[in-house]
Parts: sequence; structure tokens; C-alpha cells
Amino acid sequence: MSYMQRKGFRCIPVNPRAAATGDKILGETVYASLNEIPADIQIDMVDVFRAARDAPAIAEAAVARGAKTLWLQLGVISVESKGIAESAGLDVVMDRCPKIE
Repeated sequence: MSYMQRKGFRCIPVNPRAAATGDKILGETVYASLNEIPADIQIDMVDVFRAARDAPAIAEAAVARGAKTLWLQLGVISVESKGIAESAGLDVVMDRCPKIE
């Protein structure tokens, strides 16, 4: 997240545990889910650092929020999530890291 911020991107952290404590991460409010991010914040990319079994629900939430890209981090491979996102017109990247790319 800090790398992306240094490159000029605004990153909104989603972490149920951190949200429950009211923590901020790198100056940004943490939300428990994509659905809790205020509607006036445009979500361009959803970067998933969760287990592959959690990715389909995240893909559905990304579609519902109008995200443009679903990015599954290194080691996160979910054909189901890819199908959900691509069916809705999202770009999908799997098993890759934005910093490396």
C-alpha cells in the first residue's frame, strides 16, 4: 500500500479486524468490506491479499461497486473469481504483485 501511495494512488484499506478496532492504515480509514466504503469514493482496482477461497465474494463486491480491475496477489488463484469479474467487464490479474509488475 505504501508503494502505491508513493506512486500517487489513493489506497483504501479493507480489513475486517483492523476496522473493528477503528485503526487507520497509512493515514487511511480502514473499512470492514468494500460495501462499507462511502459511495462517493470511486474504486478503480480491488487488490486482494486474502485466501483464494475468499476471492469469489470479493469479486462479487468489486463488481457491485463498479471497480474496473480485480487484482489477485501472488499465490491467490481463483478461476471462479476471474469468471465473476470478467463476466461483468472487469480486467483481471491473478497471481501477480503490482509492485513487481
